Amino acid sequence: MKWFACLACLLPISMVDAQTIIDDDFDAAEVSGWIGSGNTRTFSEHNITQTESVITSEVIATQTNTNRSITSETSFEPSAAGGFSITFVVDNIGGQPGANGYFMGIVRDNDLFFRDATTKNFGLAFFGQDPRTGSVGGFGLIYGDNNGSAPSDFLLANSDEQGDVDINSFSDGFTATINVDPTGWSYEITGLSDAAASEKVFTDNGTWEEAGTDFATLFPESDTWFAIASLQVVAATTYTHSYDRITLVGGSNAGGGSGLQILSIEIDDQEVDPSATISWTSGANETYSLDYSTDLINWPEVEDSILSGGNTSEFALHFLPNYPELVGAPRVFFRIRKN
Repeated sequence: MKWFACLACLLPISMVDAQTIIDDDFDAAEVSGWIGSGNTRTFSEHNITQTESVITSEVIATQTNTNRSITSETSFEPSAAGGFSITFVVDNIGGQPGANGYFMGIVRDNDLFFRDATTKNFGLAFFGQDPRTGSVGGFGLIYGDNNGSAPSDFLLANSDEQGDVDINSFSDGFTATINVDPTGWSYEITGLSDAAASEKVFTDNGTWEEAGTDFATLFPESDTWFAIASLQVVAATTYTHSYDRITLVGGSNAGGGSGLQILSIEIDDQEVDPSATISWTSGANETYSLDYSTDLINWPEVEDSILSGGNTSEFALHFLPNYPELVGAPRVFFRIRKN
């Protein structure tokens, strides 16, 4: 059944007390809320355009190692929000990442290069330098890659144990979500393939304690942060990176971190009764609600009183007859809420 090709687009997000900070599907006629920034290498043009629901950063570089980004004008305070979840739906990467590679996440200043020594950054680095970001063959989740040639302040995870990433699948676009709460972090990347060109979901989670730090140290009170995506290409050439959607949600346990978190989504592709079984971390004697979305705007509720199964819980969502819109949907999102 062809519609199960969308399996890699199933994106788990678990949220509690969430508030939307950024939700841009780039449907407007003109760019609004996004600016360009980058390093000091010379370029003749950096154009940020918006057409057919896609925002594109195009750089015409006249010097090697130009690194340019799109950065949000909207800011937020992770400490005040109590956590966050940021999602990038990447349409295309039109350039070979080199040197610092490609970065997506958040940055503490939007008028500086994200690796400037006076700022901080947090997010996923792809195809960068291994000593700094652990991302030479894939990606690394890092905090504080602004120490020149020295390692990031914290390399929280990388793709080494899960395998390298196929550069062609990276260029074709993918979806990445990074979740943070006061106890820890998690991420999920869908739409990528491994080095053997087999489609794979890359996911991991951990705690700040395991990393030897804490949420308050990394995201101090009154610190404002911005969404950012940046690409460095070694050659003096024209290159692009494009996005279908960028969302940033804040709130207590906004992204689940290492607490409330979707663990897996298993698909049963039988024609008579197609379904998805969602499992997540849970607490004893708690009840949960499950929502779904195809656009990250509307969230119909599936069930509002799912009883905890202990440390983990699961729920089987049968698409038919009540949810026919999920059959063949190009992208489906799930959200778990603790009651």
